[in-house]
Parts: sequence; structure tokens; C-alpha cells
Amino acid sequence: MQATFEPLAATFNNLTKTYVRFPKKKSANPWKIEPSHKSQRGSFENPGQVILRCRSIFGVAARADVVTVMVCAPRLGWTASELVERTSLAKRVIADVLQDLERGGILRSTAIGNRLRYDLVARSQLATLVGVAPTQVPVWSSILPFMAGASWLVEHAPGRNETALLVDAQKLVTAFLEEQARLGRVWSPPAFESWPDLAGWLADEIDLVAMGRSSWLVEPALTGSRIRPKRQ
Repeated sequence: MQATFEPLAATFNNLTKTYVRFPKKKSANPWKIEPSHKSQRGSFENPGQVILRCRSIFGVAARADVVTVMVCAPRLGWTASELVERTSLAKRVIADVLQDLERGGILRSTAIGNRLRYDLVARSQLATLVGVAPTQVPVWSSILPFMAGASWLVEHAPGRNETALLVDAQKLVTAFLEEQARLGRVWSPPAFESWPDLAGWLADEIDLVAMGRSSWLVEPALTGSRIRPKRQ
């Protein structure tokens, strides 16, 4: 172990520019390594760094995550429940953040039924402050589990009963579409009578996501909240 650590320590000390130095023997020689420079920090102005810019402004906390979602989405109005779907944070945390942002003048609330819808007060000014946002902000917490489930079904299909496969696939697709509907994307469920056709559809959708051309990746441009006032 000591014989392996000595050249590792020497290599680390030789390549890094930090005050941290690994202890080693003076006789230890570093390995001959040519850095590839592949792992480099991207430009802070890059659209994909919008979450880092929000965190530098609003702090490394839920507040920055909420602002990022609201700035990047071309829609008006969010409830705490909708933001829970997008951030995977607890509803109580989201509610506290929304109240703080409203007190700070960044949001305004509108009562709809027994819930509050929050809108940005000055979207364009806030967008200018935050910087260029990415054109797509996929909800990976919804998309990736569906893709994993679809891949598993396709992989384990050989030898299984076709009816059982169709039932499992229908459950997977229905649950995914219901979750997407809560996010504002309303699609009709595909209708297939055979497993090969459904497996082909699943494979095509996974390929479209991988290529960045799927409609699942696009934020719906809504003009308002989908909440309807409760009937009295």
C-alpha cells in the first residue's frame, strides 16, 4: 500500500496548485501523466449554468431552485404543488420560499379556491439579472424513471407472455402521462394491440429523448395556471 501511495502522492503534489500537500518520501517519483483538460469548468455565462447563477444571487438553497424553474418556464402562475413536481422539494419548504419571495417583491400571489397561484412581478428584469436561460429544461425526475421502466420491459420481454407485457406497459405509460398532465403536458395515450408495435414506440421515444428532439423536453407555453376554482 505504501509503495502505491508514494508515487500517487508525488503525482498529486506535482499536478495540483493547492496548499494541500500529500505526505511522501523525498525519493518518491511522480507518474508521467499528461492532463487531458477534459474536466474543465464551463463558462459561467453558459445557458446551462443558470442554476449556478441563481444560486450565486439567491443562495444555495430552495429559493434558487424555485426562481430557476419560474424564470426558465414560458408560462404564468405556479402553485406550491406544481413546484414540488418540478423541484422534488417538500411542499412546506416550497410554500415558505414562495412567501419569502412574495415579501421580497419578486412574486405576487392570487387566491384561486383554497390555493395560491404565484406569478413573477417583473419577469423580463429578473431574466436579465439571471442571464441567458437554456431553451429546454426537461423534468428528468419524471422522464428518466419512465425511460428506465421502458428499457427494462423491452430488455426482459423475451419469454414473457405478450398480454402481461401489454398490461405492464399500459400501466407504465398511463402513470407517465398522468404525471406529465400535472406538469401541463396533455397527450393522448398510444393505442397498440401487439407488443412489437408498443416496444417499437417505446424505443423510438427513448431515441428521441437521447437526441434532444422529444416533445417531452419542451416546457408547455401556458398562459396561466390550470387550477379551477372549487364550486361553492
